[in-house]
Amino acid sequence: MRRGRPRAFPSRDCCSEAAFRPGGFFQESEAYNLSAGAKSGKDSLVESFSGVRGIFGSSLTEDTASKYALAYLYTLARRTARFSRRPLLVIGHDTRASSVKVYRAMASSLRRFSGIVYLGFASTPAVEFMVRRLKAEGGIIITASHNPPEFSGWKFLSPDGAVLPRSLMAEVIRNYRKKSFEEMDSFLSYSLSSLKPVPSVRRASSVRPYVSFLLSLLPKNDISLIRKKRFKIVFDPNGGAAIPYLPLFSSRLALDSRVIGSTIGEFHRAIEPTSSTLSGLSSLLAPGSFGVGFDCDADRAELVLPSGGGMKARVLSGNHLLALVVMSVLEFHPEPSKQVVVVNDAASDLVRDVVNAYGAKLVEVEVGEANVVSEMLKRKSIVGGEGSSAGAIVHPSRCRDGLLGTLFVLRLLARKNITIEQALSLLPAYHTLRANIRIPSGQGLNARLKEMLVNDGASVTSKGGSSGSVKARFENGFVWFRASKTEPSLFRVIADSRKKSHALKLLAYGKKLLKEAAG
Repeated sequence: MRRGRPRAFPSRDCCSEAAFRPGGFFQESEAYNLSAGAKSGKDSLVESFSGVRGIFGSSLTEDTASKYALAYLYTLARRTARFSRRPLLVIGHDTRASSVKVYRAMASSLRRFSGIVYLGFASTPAVEFMVRRLKAEGGIIITASHNPPEFSGWKFLSPDGAVLPRSLMAEVIRNYRKKSFEEMDSFLSYSLSSLKPVPSVRRASSVRPYVSFLLSLLPKNDISLIRKKRFKIVFDPNGGAAIPYLPLFSSRLALDSRVIGSTIGEFHRAIEPTSSTLSGLSSLLAPGSFGVGFDCDADRAELVLPSGGGMKARVLSGNHLLALVVMSVLEFHPEPSKQVVVVNDAASDLVRDVVNAYGAKLVEVEVGEANVVSEMLKRKSIVGGEGSSAGAIVHPSRCRDGLLGTLFVLRLLARKNITIEQALSLLPAYHTLRANIRIPSGQGLNARLKEMLVNDGASVTSKGGSSGSVKARFENGFVWFRASKTEPSLFRVIADSRKKSHALKLLAYGKKLLKEAAG
């Protein structure tokens, strides 16, 4: 018989200031300048291991998109095993005004050499799923995710739907920079011309296949329990790529749902879902209901609870969402103690406590979805994610997924016959504070920082080499440091503790120590 309550959780009320503290962890895509002298800043092209982004019409143009698409296919043709047919690529995009233009530019350089399945408006998780479902050689997601509307960007995918491995994406970027369009075009013409052709471009919908895939992740009895509950939810896709999926998702689960911000491409709030941008959603919620706010490509979702008792909008941190999904997976698994949960090293100890309560193993990796997915595959992990970016990953998915996270929270509530407030009361309270510090960049900063932390009695770990993160664990919590990969001289500092007073002291200590290490 399953436990009614995980064995190691303390009796704390998580529906407190700590549980609904605005802000939560910082949310940042992993980005790297791969050559000396590369520009950085808002109006520059950011080329990262997880994708490319920039302001459309300025740092990112249709020519940029056309050549990058060709560099992607060129890299696949050079690096992968010889294709048995002309490659098939799945392409979908978010709802920004620039996305269709970027798609057309990419398709113009790809369609002579590959087949294209064009999904139109599609979420990032759905595009990745369709790559796997159609057994395509790859795919492209055209999105700038949570960045403002003037941005565009894209992610390149492997045959399993995941973003390209670091080594392959680095090669795509190098080929884009160093190879001429004509050189890549000539190579592809020679190497692919004799292969069996596939239809050049065809339209397909991801809505029904993707929603069916999500529901297939749960036993039919769990789906039936969710349907009987008639959960009340207000969805806010904010004009984004979640919109096409919500009617069928709600219907299949018999949700008593309402959708605001349901006009494609019309953003009624800032694209990034945060406690401030979702404050209006909280006021629309009736007692016993909750809200879900998405970013533009729907890989991220934030849960929102009704305001009441003079409280401001209660937007759960990404760590709470991840903890609830992990609980939903482990609570009903026949062998929870044999499971491995993979998170980034910025995740709150809240998630660690949930994992430990089930006797499972927690593995930490460097910040970045690709790092989490890679380690999950290596360790055959069934659940993981990034609490710092409101994303849970459940096997066989290869990315964060806002609807998937929502589904597993609903499963937890239905199976345990509890409200979301009661589910939160099962979690230990944690205070997670953050700060951004501008300091002069310099060689050896991480090494000096680690030495000073060790001298102060901390247990120190690091991820990502000399430019990665540094994490110092003390008896009363941890403090975490990482240089921004997109903004020069900017460091992120996070402090996490069971007591707010300890978190405040750790944050002040971390800021002071970082400045001392910088000299």
